[in-house]
Amino acid sequence: MQPARLIVLSLFLLSYAAAAARLAPGVILVADKDLQDPNFAKTVIVIADYSDEGTLGLIINRRTTLSLSEVLEKWKEASGVKDPIFVGGPVGMTGMFALIRSKAVPEGGKRVLDDIHLVIDRAALAPHLSEGPARVRVYAGYTGWGPDQLESEIADGGWHVLRADAKTVFDEDPDTLWIRLSHLADMQVASSKDYKTNLYPTPWTVIKCFGSPCSSFARMPAMWLSTVRVVGKAS
Repeated sequence: MQPARLIVLSLFLLSYAAAAARLAPGVILVADKDLQDPNFAKTVIVIADYSDEGTLGLIINRRTTLSLSEVLEKWKEASGVKDPIFVGGPVGMTGMFALIRSKAVPEGGKRVLDDIHLVIDRAALAPHLSEGPARVRVYAGYTGWGPDQLESEIADGGWHVLRADAKTVFDEDPDTLWIRLSHLADMQVASSKDYKTNLYPTPWTVIKCFGSPCSSFARMPAMWLSTVRVVGKAS
């Protein structure tokens, strides 16, 4: 192998290893300015589950004009709730995910970040629907990557990895969140050559699925589509 190609390959492998080392449930991905995929351009994603089987994330800055009462019209708990639903990602958009701020962990789940929990189960979500966007946010769909796919995209420069906190995940102005975090990511890259300064691993919640508890948190990625129920169709 020619020295130049060997150097390029070595740099890529180092970037790949760095990306893998800093990925974990609970970190935030900020799309690079040059990322052109319309599904992900100018998005901010919180990683909700990360394992050898793949990665699940939710886009937290794509707020829609549809209210919860419109989308969950069959849910009596959503009646009159005007808070908007978010687009969580391009995969499984007929499925529903929610982030809830609660001191108590919902049955069958784990703490995600500070007092934030990821919820798919209707029984866990329903009592919180009227608490407002500062306490609960509902997402249609999710983002998903297969094994090693996200690491490769980060190594290629498609994503910046930043720490998550409750204030960011429940930001009051999600429409401007990407540009603010993009500037922050640029400042971090400019101030340090050590990408590990962007590593802030935090435990995230994987919760029980619609209908029955997930038998294994490790098997969650393979169950993303098969376990969610159609938004608005729950009885």
